[in-house]
Amino acid sequence: MNAPDYKEMVMKIRAELEVLENQQEETGRRIARLKQALIGLVPLSESESRHAGLILENSLYFMEPTTLTGAARQILQAAEAPLAPTAIKQQLINMGQDLSDQKNVMASIHSLLKRLVGSDEIETKDNGLTYSWKRVRRRTWLSASDRDHK
Repeated sequence: MNAPDYKEMVMKIRAELEVLENQQEETGRRIARLKQALIGLVPLSESESRHAGLILENSLYFMEPTTLTGAARQILQAAEAPLAPTAIKQQLINMGQDLSDQKNVMASIHSLLKRLVGSDEIETKDNGLTYSWKRVRRRTWLSASDRDHK
């Protein structure tokens, strides 16, 4: 093999990595949405069977975030549209998050949102009125010259 052959292999691998990383991010968002749906639906299931109880016990045990920040991350990642802090609070309550230890729940939510913005995980385009999960800005595997030759 010569240099042009290796360059072609590098370009193909970079292109595939870019596609797979985008799929991975979309899969993560879909998983977060399904977890949110399951958290909301399992308690509403009409079945009193042992099987339904096991589903509730097992699914919530493995899915329920242990911290307020973890729960907020999951809510924001699953959201289809930007959310206001009050909507995030309501979703935290809906998913069974214990907020009783918070003296001022909204102050805690605003504080965690500020931290998540600072860590570049979420973004706001309207000065803190709504927040959304920030798509991961992955490095581009294809250089500009490689993209021109695709």
